Amino acid sequence: MKVLFFAVLTLFIGIQFSTQATENNPLRIVHYNIKELHSLKIHSQLGASNLNQLQAVRNILLRLRPELLSLNEVQYDLPGVPDSSFVTSGENLNKLSAQFGMAGAASVFYPANTGALSEPRPDGTYVVSSPTAEERQLYSDPLNFGMFPAQYSTGLLSLKPVGRVKEYSQILWSQVSPTLDLSQFNDGNGQPLPEDMLLFDKNFTHVEIQFQGKPLHVIVFHSVPAFHFGNDKSPNYQRNKDQLRFLQWYLGSDRSGIEGIEGVTPLSPGDSFVAMGDWNVDVGSDNLGAEVIRAFYDEFQMWMADPVITYIGSSLAPGGFKAQLDYILLSKDLKVSRAGVYSAEESREELGCTKHSGRGYDQPGKVVVRYRNADGVSCAAAISERYHELITASDHLPLFVDITR
Repeated sequence: MKVLFFAVLTLFIGIQFSTQATENNPLRIVHYNIKELHSLKIHSQLGASNLNQLQAVRNILLRLRPELLSLNEVQYDLPGVPDSSFVTSGENLNKLSAQFGMAGAASVFYPANTGALSEPRPDGTYVVSSPTAEERQLYSDPLNFGMFPAQYSTGLLSLKPVGRVKEYSQILWSQVSPTLDLSQFNDGNGQPLPEDMLLFDKNFTHVEIQFQGKPLHVIVFHSVPAFHFGNDKSPNYQRNKDQLRFLQWYLGSDRSGIEGIEGVTPLSPGDSFVAMGDWNVDVGSDNLGAEVIRAFYDEFQMWMADPVITYIGSSLAPGGFKAQLDYILLSKDLKVSRAGVYSAEESREELGCTKHSGRGYDQPGKVVVRYRNADGVSCAAAISERYHELITASDHLPLFVDITR
């Protein structure tokens, strides 16, 4: 984890935020996958006094003070989802903006394809959390994942005025890879993929803002995981790569192998852009999509020159899978004045594996947590309050960058 911290320490010791914004000031951009923030959580956690997920996210974002904020995994609210008590449409992001220190921000929010083919239970309600294997089989979307419609949507909040917006969710996979044989894959239920399979399991959004007197093209996009989830004929690896190839083509690269897509106009050479999101593949892995990520480092400008950890998982047990899954990609004309990944030292102390372990422990700045070890035994550990806040907020870490021209 040490690679993660060198760019983070300034968050706690000396960032000074100007009280008078000028046209020449850097633009603070933050990307954050905030992990399954659905309508039920938003409804129940807004205004609560205890440290819940929403409060933890709020605390972190108030420290980061974004002017442009990309959020993954916010449910796009729809009437009747997850049950009949929910009646709004597309308001979840607006509900969050003031909580995150961005009152009055322009919001760009579209429903993801995730969960579009999900089914409600016989009583008309949708499964929201911790679905059983049987519930996944009965009710989940077998093509785009998700237990309810618009589950993993992406939103953008901007304190800069928003201009043109383009949203893509209905592009066919065959438009990007016309020679790909989809018969080699099965969906989540073991069935063949349809010929009109969509490229995006979520969606892809392009927003134009004005920054220091010129257009800045902002692209927010959350890709399919490069993981099989137990399906040995999973399309995920190839779909992840082809979604990233679409982004590569859209940014004006001539390396994508895509000749053109009807009705879609990519950026022009010389356009300034920021593209960000959870792209769900580690640049250092041997997955197909990692090839495209590595090309991004060469063709464009990553917010940080060297790979860093952005995914820490949600387990409280020691160790665990960690990877770089999130990225902020910039056109080379933009200048980076500060960049990093927001994190905190875990400062972990193991306290034992008995039912009494951790009782009476009282150290300033530390929190006692419990977890099950590899043998299923309940154990206790003490971790720092700031790390506990991070892992309460999400299994991903927020990325930040300050840019100028």
